[in-house]
Amino acid sequence: MARVAPSPAALAALAALLLTYLCPASAFVPLPASSAPLGSTALRAASKLTPPKFDKTAQKWEATCVEEGYGPLGSLLRFGPVPFLKRVSDSDAYEQAVLKYQAAERCDRMEAQGNMDAYFENPGDWTLQKMEEKKGGYKRDYTKIDAKKVALTLTWAVFVTSILVSIGNDVVSGSYCVENPQAPFCRVFFGTG
Repeated sequence: MARVAPSPAALAALAALLLTYLCPASAFVPLPASSAPLGSTALRAASKLTPPKFDKTAQKWEATCVEEGYGPLGSLLRFGPVPFLKRVSDSDAYEQAVLKYQAAERCDRMEAQGNMDAYFENPGDWTLQKMEEKKGGYKRDYTKIDAKKVALTLTWAVFVTSILVSIGNDVVSGSYCVENPQAPFCRVFFGTG
């Protein structure tokens, strides 16, 4: 059975969608000149930051100064697909969480984004880590990119994407229903069987 290749328009739409959300240029945005290197959270906190303010009329947090953080790809590389999908699917809620954390902790945007990404990935572990920090334990720097996590994320992304593309290609090309006409999917959508 011959497989039908996806149309050029479908491939172009997929490429445009991926480039929109996975633009590498937005993942590694440098810190503002007033900030210290990435590993130095204490020095970053020492710089004079104006925390975000809560607008009671709009019921939203608003940034009081312009700070650059990292883009959605930075969230994906640091903490995987869960915070990335949260950020892409509900960007306003993500932004509000970052600004609220930034105001409460009086930290810079990078640190707030890292903490919120860690929280969205696993709230339980993030809470335990914060409790340890309050007891004087190890303070984790959530702004750093862990090379092992990036390798794992990329491996899973390639694996899952290849399976989904293969399944999608079988369904779109019709070969799945030719080989399995009694499948409920084929009966419902194509009236076979």
